[in-house]
Formats: sequence, structure tokens, C-alpha cells
Amino acid sequence: MSWQRNPLAVWQDGGEDAGDVIRIATFPDTSVYTLAGGAAVVWRLLAETMSRDYLLGVIAGATGVSPDEIAVEVDTCLAELTGLGLLIEA
Repeated sequence: MSWQRNPLAVWQDGGEDAGDVIRIATFPDTSVYTLAGGAAVVWRLLAETMSRDYLLGVIAGATGVSPDEIAVEVDTCLAELTGLGLLIEA
């Protein structure tokens, strides 16, 4: 399964100046969410559609941990962001 950002979401990357958070608004319901930490990492990486396994590999390579060690956290993050309407299955 692959994931991508919801094209109906409007977002702003605050970067380091804003505490390294991302703010995202969804439409048409106009809910606003703030992502930080691992959720912000996942959002940034999903600038392009990618599979769960590829996403795990990229995060594991950047952090020096095995994909198995982070799989539950990444799966939870993907499920939560999808449930909020911020990500969609591609």
C-alpha cells in the first residue's frame, strides 16, 4: 500500500523558526492540525507518493534503527493521519 498527502490539504512548514512544526488545514471542513516530531517527518517524506515499506526504509536509514523497530510507530502515524483526512491511500 502507498500513501500520499491529501491534495485538498493546505499546509505550511514552520521549520526551525516555528519549533519545527507543520500546520495543515483540511477542506471543506477547515480543521487545522499541527504536526511535530515523527508525524512531521512522515509528512515531509510524503511529498511524493511512497509505499509503507519504502517510507520505513527511508526513516530507518536516516535514524540508524531497523525498520522493524519503528514499524508500529509509523503504522500508527499513517493510520492517524489518514483518519484525520491528511493522507490518502494511493
